[in-house]
Amino acid sequence: MTISTFPQSSQFAYTNSSQQSHHNMDIFTGASFQVSEACNLTGCQVATQGVTGYGGTYKFELWPLSTTSLNTPDMSGSVLATSATFNPTAWFGIWEANFTSPYAATAGQFLCVVLKPVSGVDLSNYSTFNYRGGAIERNSFPQAMKTVNAGSSWATEYYGWPGIAVKTNLSYNLGGTPIMGGSTQNMYEVGDRVAQKFTIPVDEDSETALEIHCKGFYYTGYATTSGETLKYGAWDVDGNPLVTPVVLDHEYLGIQMQYNSGGYFYFNGDLKMVSGGTYYLGWESNSTDTTQISAHRYGKVGADYTLTETPGDPDRNWPGDSWMNIEAFHWDMSVVEAWKPIMTNYGGGRMCLNPLLGEIHGVSNVTPNTTKGKGDKLNERAPSRVKDPNKPGYQLNEIKTISRDNGQYGWNPYA
Repeated sequence: MTISTFPQSSQFAYTNSSQQSHHNMDIFTGASFQVSEACNLTGCQVATQGVTGYGGTYKFELWPLSTTSLNTPDMSGSVLATSATFNPTAWFGIWEANFTSPYAATAGQFLCVVLKPVSGVDLSNYSTFNYRGGAIERNSFPQAMKTVNAGSSWATEYYGWPGIAVKTNLSYNLGGTPIMGGSTQNMYEVGDRVAQKFTIPVDEDSETALEIHCKGFYYTGYATTSGETLKYGAWDVDGNPLVTPVVLDHEYLGIQMQYNSGGYFYFNGDLKMVSGGTYYLGWESNSTDTTQISAHRYGKVGADYTLTETPGDPDRNWPGDSWMNIEAFHWDMSVVEAWKPIMTNYGGGRMCLNPLLGEIHGVSNVTPNTTKGKGDKLNERAPSRVKDPNKPGYQLNEIKTISRDNGQYGWNPYA
């Protein structure tokens, strides 16, 4: 059981993203998707990786999926929604356009969005879009699509994740993920870390809270090289270890960790993650050798990437962001001993790292403060009644106090 933070493939986000230059009026690209719950579809986003001349003017259209041809828009009827036009102006950037009228989608609908030129497109003026994300092995749906003959026939990218996102009025987007490409965060000194941040949401029921027992994580991307060792573990917001770091020797691996390989890595004990707590899971340098850890760059709407560094901003196009505010961070021993978002001039980033879960259950009155990952004061009187899952009903609490548990301050009925 895992918390999914990226589409499931060892190669996703680090290789084989596909660009399509829209250098004539007959080239369209698109993405198929399904509506997960009733919502308004409000627009789309796509990334560029090249602008030539003026760049051209484009728009998005929303169509039903065909029931007679594989991964093809059904354009036999009326378009469901059309966006305002937009003109990419920077080589690297994410471009969005809202539909002129939101489309009210129902749960379970199969739809597709099509990116097409409107005007000003020729061999001297065009944009190159990342219409397909990183390779994702044997993926059937959702899918990227393209046509070079104005929709007379469509080609499917059988090993691709779509690169066009569909904006919604929910806390997350649908469709694909605008890809700004994979990158690496280097670790140079003993104690440098690269980790994925997770904030466990507060339970809606004020008398209970969520407790997750994390066994380790699945990670895909670069890590060790021949002759190296590397530590992995989990830390709190202040950098304190929450589990004893485990040493990974490169020679333990079947193949070298790189952009198209991944592995399961287990802690030497459970990491307890509770509602409102913030946790960092990932890698720690064990030497002064340069160690590369892979991450995906989020990108920023309309950015040209000559800007100075800006704070990280988690991306709602990625799984789990709306729930756990997931983002990759770097702990740099040479600058300051504190967590900083990686690749901030690209709007932050995300590792392909999924926590491996042993169990999930409720506990009573865990109320950490999300600003520092800590809660009630140490030795403060605990709640007057507690819920013990091993006993029926509630039990009176007469002598229990708040104690430190797994790097967090909070009420623990078993302290």
